[in-house]
Amino acid sequence: MIHTLGLEESRGIMKNLQKNLNVVYSVVNKCTPAVGAHTGPGLIGIIISRLNRETAGLFIKD
Repeated sequence: MIHTLGLEESRGIMKNLQKNLNVVYSVVNKCTPAVGAHTGPGLIGIIISRLNRETAGLFIKD
């Protein structure tokens, strides 16, 4: 998840996603200035990717 001046809102959304989806790995980061300049403050972007077994092995350690 990325945000521009929306850290608390991003954290709240992330908690909701983690509660309702099978989240394996999550990160909340500031948006880059280049994107932020075009969107302004308050942007929240969410990136979701389905993992296959090979990819999941990068994040899940037995």
